[in-house]
Amino acid sequence: MEGNGKSKSFRIQNIKVFDNDPDPKKKKNPNICGDNVEHVLNNFHPDSNKQIRDKIILLLNYRYNLKPSEIVGLNLEDVNLNTGLITVPTRKKEIVALRNEDILAFRQWSAVRQMYQRGDVSDSPFLISLHWTLGRSLPYCRLSTRAVNYVISRILS
Repeated sequence: MEGNGKSKSFRIQNIKVFDNDPDPKKKKNPNICGDNVEHVLNNFHPDSNKQIRDKIILLLNYRYNLKPSEIVGLNLEDVNLNTGLITVPTRKKEIVALRNEDILAFRQWSAVRQMYQRGDVSDSPFLISLHWTLGRSLPYCRLSTRAVNYVISRILS
């Protein structure tokens, strides 16, 4: 346990492992409690590529306590599914350990992500948009923080 014992996470050589509520001090929507989010996550069975991506966003935000800006900042090389570790570049290279039950969802997204790999872009974002809006953005590019916030609010509403 860290600090005063109220945090439900603990460090093992700069690796953070989370229980259900990663940071009780984190500012959250008052209408959404951790049990409701866990219920949504456990009963969210994606049936499309977009829903697989959306589940990953929700997992990263609520179960692993990543901010939307940290989620959109993840690159392919930051997520190692063989070891189950995610390096969060904006947190001084903090490493987050994935739960075993979540690795399957991340592997599903990784397979989908490979189908949409762009060869003309040097950037390799982990989470990408799966549609193209004429005049707004190129298809299959890095999501915006606004898009991540929208996904989270849409799923939990």
